[in-house]
Order: sequence, then structure tokens, then C-alpha cells
Amino acid sequence: MKSVYNLVAVQNTEFSRSTNAFLPTEAVVPLAQGDYSNGNVLVSEGDTVKEGQALVLPAYTDGAAVHASVPGLVTAIKTVPYPDGSSGLAACIRLNGSFSYIGREQKAADWTMYSADFLRRIFAECGVVNTFAHC
Repeated sequence: MKSVYNLVAVQNTEFSRSTNAFLPTEAVVPLAQGDYSNGNVLVSEGDTVKEGQALVLPAYTDGAAVHASVPGLVTAIKTVPYPDGSSGLAACIRLNGSFSYIGREQKAADWTMYSADFLRRIFAECGVVNTFAHC
């Protein structure tokens, strides 16, 4: 690997204003994570979902749930190409409603009192996957 230095000049510029970020009107959420493509789909076309709502529950004990990244209306469940070159089901969600988590302060939780098995189950329910399992 070759390092490149001074590619972009660093400027200490203060920002005098902010701009709202652009959000697309539709999100396409893959309904599988990694090798776990046989989950139980919980939503259908026409359903209204909230940000963070489970869309798929894992079919395997070591799988993970998939959640809606945006609130809105499920306009379709269809096969789409995935970023890794494979294809599979995805939920098309038309953005509508307010966000519940993004941009809001989250309360810290004391996780040290929980067992490793309990934490693994909670992680799976929250959609956290071990991306290093097959390395």
C-alpha cells in the first residue's frame, strides 16, 4: 500500500451556517444479512413501518433481525441486487413520518450486569452480526 500525503490542503474554516441533509424519498432495505437469507419476513406491501421496526426475524439462532432504517410505507417487497453481487428480497419503503431515534439523544445502558448469552440474543434482535465469522 502506498501512502499519499498532502492530497488535500487542510483548512481551518469555521462554518457559519448548516443545511439540512437530503433524504431520498424511498429506501430499499435488504431483507437478509450475510448468509442468513431465510428469515421470517414480518411486513407486506402496504404496511406502515416505524424507524427501527423489525422487518425480518432470523430463521437461525445465530442470525440477526433486519430493521427499517426509515419510517414510512412499504411500497413493495421485491428481488433486488445486493451490494455483494448476489440478489435477494428487499423492502421498498417510501419515507413518511417522523424519526424516533436518528438525531435524538440516546440513553446509556449498564450492560455489565448481563450474561454473554443474554447480550448475544439482544445483539441478534437488534440486527448486530459478526462480520468476521467467515474470515
